[in-house]
Amino acid sequence: MKNKKLIQIFEHQRLKVNQNSIFNEKHFDLLVKYNEKNDNKFFSVGHKSILFKEYVGVIQVAGITIEILPKADNNKKDKDNKDKWQKILFDMLKESRHIQTESISSANLKLRSNSILDLYFEIFIQEIEYLLHTGLVKKYRRNSDNLNVLKGSLNISKQININTIHKERFFTNFTVYDKNHLLHN
Repeated sequence: MKNKKLIQIFEHQRLKVNQNSIFNEKHFDLLVKYNEKNDNKFFSVGHKSILFKEYVGVIQVAGITIEILPKADNNKKDKDNKDKWQKILFDMLKESRHIQTESISSANLKLRSNSILDLYFEIFIQEIEYLLHTGLVKKYRRNSDNLNVLKGSLNISKQININTIHKERFFTNFTVYDKNHLLHN
């Protein structure tokens, strides 16, 4: 089923208020606020219109989804051309290797008539399901602490500086095998 609240537009194209039955003043005002928060990075604001810059992707605002497709050499504005460039954007995401290839290909088949945002949601859900089944990755990490037990190796210089009075404590260097590491931060 085709998303009725989807607007597909190419980068460097202008979207005018009431240009179609979906985009109205409310959407325009929200996009202007979004643009101001992001230092006018993604698009320029004109008189009741938005001129998209060189960024491609998806913006969702007040129930509509605006899909900004890459513009390389398009001259036509028909539906086939938009589908072609949406597929090219999927392929570009696949080549960037920020998203796994198998996620793109399976989601591409399921979401052929939907938006890129649906692709991101599908991949996010797949990743969450994977984490629920396998758990987070554990790794070894180095740690130093002042403990009541001797664990790992004794850090002599810190032991002398910190624990000369507290003979019951040990300043040690040790490794910990857990989920708290750079990958999960």
